[in-house]
Amino acid sequence: MSRPAFLLNGRFLTRPMTGVDRAALHLVRGMTRVRGDGLCEPFQLDVAVPAGAPADQEIRDGLQLPNDSTIHRSRHSGYVWEQTELASTRPELTLLSLCNSGPVTRENQLVLINDAQIYDEPESYPLAFRKSYHAMLPSLAQRSRHIVTVSKYSRGRLLANGVGAGRTIELIPNGMDHLRSLPSDMDILKDHGLSPGDYFFAIDAREAHKNVDVLLQANTLRRSGQMPLVLAGAGTGRRGRGNLRSALAEIVRLGRVSDRELVTLYRHARAFLLPSRTEGFGLTAGEAMMQACPVIAASSGALPEIYAGAALFVDPFDVGGWAAAMDEIASDDLTRATWSNKGQERSAMFPWNAGAESLLKVLGVGTFDAKFPPLGARQTRRNEEMTPILRS
Repeated sequence: MSRPAFLLNGRFLTRPMTGVDRAALHLVRGMTRVRGDGLCEPFQLDVAVPAGAPADQEIRDGLQLPNDSTIHRSRHSGYVWEQTELASTRPELTLLSLCNSGPVTRENQLVLINDAQIYDEPESYPLAFRKSYHAMLPSLAQRSRHIVTVSKYSRGRLLANGVGAGRTIELIPNGMDHLRSLPSDMDILKDHGLSPGDYFFAIDAREAHKNVDVLLQANTLRRSGQMPLVLAGAGTGRRGRGNLRSALAEIVRLGRVSDRELVTLYRHARAFLLPSRTEGFGLTAGEAMMQACPVIAASSGALPEIYAGAALFVDPFDVGGWAAAMDEIASDDLTRATWSNKGQERSAMFPWNAGAESLLKVLGVGTFDAKFPPLGARQTRRNEEMTPILRS
């Protein structure tokens, strides 16, 4: 009897890595670890990639693929490749599309749709992108053999927007342990005049729903102004490691950073701030918690569900509440230590191997017991039940 075989949709390997892409990467690595440990039925995992993908060995190393994996290459690229050539590539294999999109005509497919932001926060996305996803997602979810998502909140919002209606949407939360053992690069602090424990850290994202503006407004109300707000990422469109401070020396924008620099920023921040109006999972909060960094998070989207009891929650629209929470963490070492410990405990409950085992169970390869903790209650879109700051 032949062993189960799968084909990974490798389109995500051709672009700068996003949080969604990072999750796909670590799910695949987890699958190969679980297989290598003999914890499931042996299976074959091949990869299909469009033009512009890295070299075969780079793909094998990056995904930690076993030697028996085959990489299928194409001369075509991007969305056109995904909707045409990929649809008919090795049709006998179950296609794993782990980054929100896949060929809509292929039934033998598992698709992971992380969130419903394209519907709930349309202003965050270009019009052409919105139109293509509005057309694709309902058809993709209706036709694909398996649909999975990362939180109860995302499942509810997808169904509310007609994606997966009448279908079972399985739940496979992200893991949080992928940066756990990465060494620090202290140069990132030295180069920008930052001291361990004396700055707040957040991701500088372009999308409107990431709500970075609330932090900029809260920063003007803080009493703890001596601790700068550090922003890393491509939100401003800047590149490199420029030290761009405001006139009051309260904001430091770093642009894109490496994983080692990111770990360092998490590890030595006074707290990590995640003010998003909505998140399907909120992986960056888990990354911070794994590095013993306290988290102040918006009480919106899936964040209270995933990080129940482990973050200091603030209404995403309450500028004064964000300033007060930052001042509290800045002035009280015991409060900071409490949230650090709670975050470490929570993040340890979300290993990538558990996500991989959940994925393999959906695919019928192995019978695993659920290893994720109970998730909190699903929140409404605008979170009418939010309280300004929750401390339990």
